Amino acid sequence: YQHGFLEIPVVDHWALMLQRLVESQYPAYHFPQRNYKYTPTFDIDIAYAYRYRSLWRTTAATIKSILYQRFDDVHERFQVLLNNHPDPYDIFSWLHNFNVQNNICPLYFFQVGRYGRYNKNISPTYPAMKKLIRQTENNYHIGIHPSFQSNANLKLVKEEIRTLENIIGKQVTRSRQHFLKLRFPETYQHLISCGITEDFTMGYASRPGFRAGTCTPFLFYDLSTETETKLSIHPFQVMDGTLNQYMHLSPLEAIDCVSRINDEVRKVNGTFLSLWHNESLSEMREWSGWQHVFLGLIKIAVARTNL
Repeated sequence: YQHGFLEIPVVDHWALMLQRLVESQYPAYHFPQRNYKYTPTFDIDIAYAYRYRSLWRTTAATIKSILYQRFDDVHERFQVLLNNHPDPYDIFSWLHNFNVQNNICPLYFFQVGRYGRYNKNISPTYPAMKKLIRQTENNYHIGIHPSFQSNANLKLVKEEIRTLENIIGKQVTRSRQHFLKLRFPETYQHLISCGITEDFTMGYASRPGFRAGTCTPFLFYDLSTETETKLSIHPFQVMDGTLNQYMHLSPLEAIDCVSRINDEVRKVNGTFLSLWHNESLSEMREWSGWQHVFLGLIKIAVARTNL
């Protein structure tokens, strides 16, 4: 980042340079063919904006909206609770139909940790939440989205993984950290001990680009023990919150940024991996116009896939 090449997958370029050198000396040897891939992913931090919350959470949120004079929120909340209006975060049916129409198969990461300051999702004990998770798992691959406080607590990570496994009835092997919180090497060591084999946290929240210098999945090498592990790291390059909340880009500027990053991935036949949230498709408050960004992202990625 300091030298201005965060948005270039330098490791992939170096690897391709090395490949060309090897081929020049050993023309009979053929490397495996690399192909551009697109992997869309979604973090489900808050499945519903208003529905399926306890009475005290609904009351507290209503009082807060009144104190901040957000009367539109108060009105919308009660319209949703009275079944007069759909929940704005409930875009799952729309998204599923879109995925089917465009032959897209995303990954979904569910946050099922205990309620807290940084964990606001609907309780996994609610039948509606269980139903959403099971329906999603029936159509797509899903993973765990470990809570903020679990990052330094192995027991809590295991508990949350077990909660998700009990809901879907199968082993959970994929993960992405809440708030992209990574502690090296402890976070990865904890995930490995919990049976996680693929992690999708590698990326920056504040900037798009290539945090590990690559758009190719790689095995985590634990420097503390000097061993290559079986944990596969899948770097992502673009996140909705980065473009909107950190960089304050307009929807058109965000699409240009996505296109630029995707072109860099395409140059090295890498994997373009995007991170999105259901609330950023809600067209609610600061996310007004960002459904257009998501549709633009898909158009760019799918077009590159079909080249």
